Amino acid sequence: MLCLGWLFFLVYGLCNLFASRFADVPSYYYAWERQIPFDSALIVPYFTIDLFYAGSVFFCRDRRELNTHATRTVTAIVISAAGFLLFPLKFVFERPAVAGVHGFFFALLEGIDKPSNRVALLRVSWLMIVRIRYANRPAGLWRRALHVWFALIKPVCRAAQIA
Repeated sequence: MLCLGWLFFLVYGLCNLFASRFADVPSYYYAWERQIPFDSALIVPYFTIDLFYAGSVFFCRDRRELNTHATRTVTAIVISAAGFLLFPLKFVFERPAVAGVHGFFFALLEGIDKPSNRVALLRVSWLMIVRIRYANRPAGLWRRALHVWFALIKPVCRAAQIA
């Protein structure tokens, strides 16, 4: 996880640095997206993907599973970085000021996601990779609850970016 985290921050940081030099970064959204109400609590499920991601390496049963998981993660980072550089998008909506715990998470998000990075490619990729890793581990009610939570995170990835 330390190596994968290091790779993520290196690639992501370089992409942000490179994209910050683009003269004209477009924005793209549908008119209906402006109708999505802002809910600062959505930042919580949005950030839980990071916790699931960090814990995912501990759900690998052997070296082969760990290598497969790492390969998927590296591939997702590289493809997402390419998408980020080829199709940068800027944030065009005014986000209300948020205080408290939710404000802390939004400040953290602003520190990581720079203005030209408004497509949640990597978060959605991580969600799919992590979902595979956790899919068969818990049983019964915990398994169903986990699948419901993962189903909620995907649209939240988009809503948290545009709201």
